[in-house]
Amino acid sequence: NYSSIRSLSFDPKKRRIYAGASDEFGYFDLNTATYNLEYHSLSKLLPTGSKVFGEIWKIHQMPSGEVVFQGRDHLFCYSHQNKIITLKTSAAIENSTMVEGKLYVATPDGIFGYAAGKLSPLPGMESMAGKRISGMVGYEGRVMFVTMSHGLYVYDGHSFTPLALDISPLLRENNVFCVAASKRYIGFGTIKNGLIVKDLQTGSNHYVNSNTGLQNNTVLSMRFDNLDNIWCSAP
Repeated sequence: NYSSIRSLSFDPKKRRIYAGASDEFGYFDLNTATYNLEYHSLSKLLPTGSKVFGEIWKIHQMPSGEVVFQGRDHLFCYSHQNKIITLKTSAAIENSTMVEGKLYVATPDGIFGYAAGKLSPLPGMESMAGKRISGMVGYEGRVMFVTMSHGLYVYDGHSFTPLALDISPLLRENNVFCVAASKRYIGFGTIKNGLIVKDLQTGSNHYVNSNTGLQNNTVLSMRFDNLDNIWCSAP
């Protein structure tokens, strides 16, 4: 619909590029006759009264083959049978992340797990009330929940436990906005002090900010590649 694309996700099996924009989501695939990429709208499958929903910020591909498009306060779950299940949250979604094949969704009203078209509150989520979730990553067989200004927590499926690292005070002070992990590193993108990277093998820390090369201390998104390089974006 000629709006700005906010999210992309590539499916290597189907060779599709899923895309999310403003009041629009769908996928590109290759026309084998013309060798051009063609766009197919999925949001057109929504009922007439449900086609205004704002931006699609993230796209998640579930192990089952289901694709979940995350908006401000909606999840649109596409099952490849031209069916879409729409889930509306009671509050704006602060973060949604896949960890070890499971999708977690955080809102001011609680933290939820997604499965088979349903959102279920996580046991013990009451202890996280009032803490804005910046991201989730796998950590020693559990899930690390990273808050913007309240430090780190690990979740074992039953309860949330504070995790104290040597960089925890720095993370709280500089407002973590995003997080990414590889097998060796966990990187934290902050609003005030660039990147803070923890080496899980040695315990050492690396700091990258405007004093050491970044043009902007606010990191809005980041990702590790297969060589453990960090790719990040700033305003």
